[in-house]
Amino acid sequence: MLADSPSPNSLTLINRAIISTPLTVTADALLGDAIAQMHQAKSSYILSTDQQRPVGIFTERDLVRLLASGQSTIGMTLATVMTQELLTLAAEDIKDVFEILHLMKKNRVRHLPVVDELGKLTGVITRQSLREALPPSSLLKFRLVKEVMESKVVCAPQATSLLTLVQQMAEHRVSCIVIADSNHRPVGIVTERDIVQFQTLGTNFSQTQAQTVMSSPLLPIQPHDSLWMAHQQMTQNHVRRLVVCMPDKTLAGLITQSSLLKTLDPNEIQQVVELLQQEVEQLRSENQTLIEDRTCELENQLRLSQQLEQSHSRLTATNVTLTTTLQALQIAQQNLRQANADLENQVETRTADLRQAEHRWRTLLENVPLVVVGLDHDGKVTYVNPFLLELTGYTASQVLGKDWFEQFVPSFEQPRLTQYFQQLLTQSDTAIQYQNIIVTRSGEKRMIAWNNTLLCDGNDTILGSMSIGEDITERLVIDRMKSEFIDIVGHELRTPLTSIDGGLKLITGGLVASDSEQGQLLLQTVAKSSQRLVRLVEEILDFECLESGKSLLTKESLNTQDLTHPATAAVQPMAKRSGIALKVSDPGFELVADRQRIQQVLTNLLDNAIKFSPDGSTIWLTVDTSLLSQPDHTESMVRFQVRDQGPGILPEQCKTIFDRFMQLDSSDTRSNGGTGLGLAICRKIIEQHSGNIWVESTLGEGSCFYFTLPKG
Repeated sequence: MLADSPSPNSLTLINRAIISTPLTVTADALLGDAIAQMHQAKSSYILSTDQQRPVGIFTERDLVRLLASGQSTIGMTLATVMTQELLTLAAEDIKDVFEILHLMKKNRVRHLPVVDELGKLTGVITRQSLREALPPSSLLKFRLVKEVMESKVVCAPQATSLLTLVQQMAEHRVSCIVIADSNHRPVGIVTERDIVQFQTLGTNFSQTQAQTVMSSPLLPIQPHDSLWMAHQQMTQNHVRRLVVCMPDKTLAGLITQSSLLKTLDPNEIQQVVELLQQEVEQLRSENQTLIEDRTCELENQLRLSQQLEQSHSRLTATNVTLTTTLQALQIAQQNLRQANADLENQVETRTADLRQAEHRWRTLLENVPLVVVGLDHDGKVTYVNPFLLELTGYTASQVLGKDWFEQFVPSFEQPRLTQYFQQLLTQSDTAIQYQNIIVTRSGEKRMIAWNNTLLCDGNDTILGSMSIGEDITERLVIDRMKSEFIDIVGHELRTPLTSIDGGLKLITGGLVASDSEQGQLLLQTVAKSSQRLVRLVEEILDFECLESGKSLLTKESLNTQDLTHPATAAVQPMAKRSGIALKVSDPGFELVADRQRIQQVLTNLLDNAIKFSPDGSTIWLTVDTSLLSQPDHTESMVRFQVRDQGPGILPEQCKTIFDRFMQLDSSDTRSNGGTGLGLAICRKIIEQHSGNIWVESTLGEGSCFYFTLPKG
């Protein structure tokens, strides 16, 4: 029986369990479209409505039964397969969350549509939403998985077809099948939600084996783990069931959201609700106390205001007396004015000179492209010039009077900088030049080289410092890049030169005869090293021409087939030696580009794909079109794709792979003849064509390089 007056906390739990925006569609909708919506929304159901009233429901389990029966879903409408005898729940009748749990268990349903007094749909309650709404931490932490797990689990071998799995789901009325290996150890799982996804993708159920589509690896959970751990894993990984395994990886059972709901003792939950109610009452009492204290404070302020008004009246009376005295003083002041006139003239002249000097000084500081900051004896900011404000992103009001070291110096450098500042103020032999990092408002770090000057008053008392600094961040970056470039180029040049020098010394020294087999191998090594050296120098020169803008493009109207055919023909012999198949899909699109440069890009990408692909694999070259959104228009682009079945690239390497001398594996790259400049040159060529180049990769599956060019 429903409770007559539900508690506020009970209603709060119920409201949290109601999904206010359920997934809906009309009954005449195509079943395929409804399944696609379920897949896109990751929903286990879809409701059919007529004038906002629920008339039917279609669930993942309904789809499993339909597929198990062998019926075709093509052209079928939702009305022909949905459950029309729909159990609903009136919003006004909802009084207790446990009544809902009992109703769902009694009628063996997982979804309860909620309707208003007119029978219109206002939401839906599912077992998942109930589990997420109930406070599980205190109820599940001391319960074990083995207490509620299902020991009887339907399993299937890895080679079982999807159609067989669907039939087993329908026969045993289960929501999932555990996939086991030959030793009966679980290696994956196929769920009703997976079936919805495969149906949406048009998968051939009779030809697809479970091992190719199962969800793996399985999330680790054991019988002696707590239900709280199971609940957290379900929530964090967005799953509705977990496979329970023994420590030796053998199957122990299955735990689902329904299993978790079975453990929720109404008495325990009621205790939690009562504790929450007590906390609410306590907070309400504290709030009332605060209101009373605030009222008392306001009354005190009112009394103080009245006292101030009385004091103001007394001061007004006193002011009359002071006015009389002031008039006498004004007469005496007039006598002093004449005496001060000559002195004021002298002061004005001196002040004008000082103002002019100050104006020149301030104009210089406010326009110089250097960082200028003044600090007092305690390190508080007394002056900043506009260049410093522009560099750091602050306004003057946000900086003046603030502690320089706390606001601008990184925490790890603050002790060292504070010590240096104190030495600058107290020790005359302290160096006035210094370098340190400052942090801008956005968190960016800038390196500043300072020249520091002490500020003193007329008695030579030190008041603080005035520092002028130069931002040398970019200079340090450029110096580091130059150093790295010299080191890398030196290393890349030294490697082939060492091979050439060593081989020639062995032959010319008579240690190896040039006409012997070993001598011929040495000569081949010398020749390859020479070719690599020449190619490295040519690519360095080519890259520097592109980098400096000296290389001009010779653009012409082209068809993409004019580019893809020569490029594939150039690498075909190399691919054939490795048994690699080249598959080209190019309908032919018109564009304007530099023929030689784009062929260079395609050849480089295909060459790399062949070098890093296993023998007998396939490489795809695809050309299609895409749209690029610009701020004021949408531009049509031609997109080139080179996809391989190689080892793949790490995500962090995908971000830097187009940098110069960037190599995935230096040993493999050098054995394949790479210089580390090919992709950097490709990026420069594509950028000069107003295009874009990038890579997407999955480890163990392969990589796909893309670049786009404006369509002609």
